[in-house]
Amino acid sequence: MQVHSNASYQRVFLLMMGVVLLAYLVPLGHIPLDTRGDEARRALVTAEMMISGDYLTPTINGEYYFNKPPLYNWLLAAGFKASGSYSLFVFRLPVILALAAICVLMLRWVQRFTGSHMTALVAALAFATNGRALIYDTLFGLIDLTFALVTYAMMMLIFIFGEKQQYWRMFLIPYVLGIIGYMLKGLPGPACLAITLLVYCIMNRRFLLLFSWAHIASIALFFAGIGSYYFFYFQRNPGVTYEQVFTRLLSESTDRTVVKFGVWQTILHFLTYPFEMLYHFAPWLLLVVALLRKKIGAVLGSNRFIAFNAWAFLANFIIYWSSPEVYARYLFPFLPLLITVLVWVFISQTSQWQWQRRIPEWIFISLIALIGLGAFAIPFVPQIQHLPAYWAKALLIGIACLVTAWFMYRHASWRLVYLALALGVLRMGFNWFVIDNRGAYDRMAVAKADSIVQYTKGRPLYLLAGADHGNFDGMSFLIATRRNEILRQSVLKDSAAFYICDSASLNGKRYHTLLQFESHLAPTQYLVQFGQR
Repeated sequence: MQVHSNASYQRVFLLMMGVVLLAYLVPLGHIPLDTRGDEARRALVTAEMMISGDYLTPTINGEYYFNKPPLYNWLLAAGFKASGSYSLFVFRLPVILALAAICVLMLRWVQRFTGSHMTALVAALAFATNGRALIYDTLFGLIDLTFALVTYAMMMLIFIFGEKQQYWRMFLIPYVLGIIGYMLKGLPGPACLAITLLVYCIMNRRFLLLFSWAHIASIALFFAGIGSYYFFYFQRNPGVTYEQVFTRLLSESTDRTVVKFGVWQTILHFLTYPFEMLYHFAPWLLLVVALLRKKIGAVLGSNRFIAFNAWAFLANFIIYWSSPEVYARYLFPFLPLLITVLVWVFISQTSQWQWQRRIPEWIFISLIALIGLGAFAIPFVPQIQHLPAYWAKALLIGIACLVTAWFMYRHASWRLVYLALALGVLRMGFNWFVIDNRGAYDRMAVAKADSIVQYTKGRPLYLLAGADHGNFDGMSFLIATRRNEILRQSVLKDSAAFYICDSASLNGKRYHTLLQFESHLAPTQYLVQFGQR
């Protein structure tokens, strides 16, 4: 394959991203809500805003929710309103749009500052097909990729405007994005902003820029933007204290660090977490072997953009590296920086005959070929034999992988591009053979919620206060959206009402059981009316 012009690389990018995004979009509305994860919480907070009409006050079961500011819920509510329903496709679509936008920005900025079309193309495709995105985070309506889009743009604009010595823009525009980041996820946004500004100023030996009028004005703008939301929030909720809001926001960050887990668990995490990253963001982080060379610091320092990416990644990553309770998706804002560095060193600074290049490439080729051969065994797996056209789909995946592995073998300079294509094909196979066999628990939750709604139609329904409901966010969303009424907690006060509670709450009481069902992280739940037998 011979491609030379910028336009040609862009066409390849659009074609490849089309394959990947199609694979990501197909199952969005098909998978039931993840009632046991954070997706349910994002959905529930949004639904309660829409039902109550109060978009300033995030709640869960009618109780104040302080963990996150509401901007992401506003975005989700706008999608729900536009679609006219609580569509799961619309709910999850921002995740895919954010991923695509990050890839477009990477393609543009990496090419601009490295001068390499191939480096830019591979870096963007690598982010699009990293392991976490490939098999998990693009399936659910989580906040992290949207937050990553804002944060990545913020970090890059610090560099771009700083290099042009446009210092007012260097501070003002990232601080506006910092407001957006804060309103999406709280303190991680401004923390990343502060760290990245410090990194850039230290790199350029311009530490005094942090005390410039441009920076002071930008800080004032940041607090004015955040403060304007809280002004209206506290006006709406006079019973809420500053301490309640900001203590919880702070604990959202510190609860995952050495403050909570202690020194020894933190040390263990520090030693093992880099290897966890290799697993979560496979296969692309295998390119890290390209860094195993003499004078790697001088190599990275030879390009200011690459040096900034490396230092900004390391400075921000160290916080998560030292925090024992960190989910892989929290690293999405910094993954483009790391991928950019790895791909640039791999493509531009290693030859085809060096072991740092040959070993990863041959692992990739072998892996895709083995997966292709393994696909021919899929039709013999009993769990997939109920799926339509499973023979044809398995053969298609197997042949596509083997053909791609052959092209990887034959076209050395395009191996990483073909790898991204193979990963897109594998995701399509994942859609066909894995997703359809997932979600049994969540489909059961939908059925139970429908039954609860039918039993309680036209009558009051509450979660019994003090009962152990576990993680009830998903069930609360399903019930609240079907009844168009917030499922609130209440003490026992209404004999005509229905209550959801655990078995311990029933001891010594007269009640009539209508339904029992399982709840995540809780004992069996019961739908009952008290005062009856």
